[in-house]
Amino acid sequence: MMTGQWRDGFPRMTLTLLGSREPLSLEFVVDTGFNGEIALPEYLIGRLGASPSGTRYLELAGGFRQPSLSYLLSLEWDGEERMVEVLALDGNPLIGNDLWNDQTLQAEMRMAAESSSSCFKRISTSRSIHRGTKQ
Repeated sequence: MMTGQWRDGFPRMTLTLLGSREPLSLEFVVDTGFNGEIALPEYLIGRLGASPSGTRYLELAGGFRQPSLSYLLSLEWDGEERMVEVLALDGNPLIGNDLWNDQTLQAEMRMAAESSSSCFKRISTSRSIHRGTKQ
């Protein structure tokens, strides 16, 4: 099981990317509206020493299509090394829907100023996303 936290209105978790230069641990926003695996700003991809493997076109809000360089990198995922496609995209590092294949994402959020947590569990065959709210 992998865990994260709910902060600033979003579930977040820290993952370690295994670049050619050095491992890099980053906090990612879990973005269920992003249909990729991982998105990172170019400067972080540069720190990992990755070379582009192609170009993908992303459909953004409003139907705008934007080209994005793609890279292949390894990351530590639930205790195992996993190869993922990383898309160059400005903003916060993102974990998208494609990384959650065969996973369950469960997030709990407390409405008070108390700390909140997210829990990420590996399952064997199905994929579901559940967001619950406690008051």
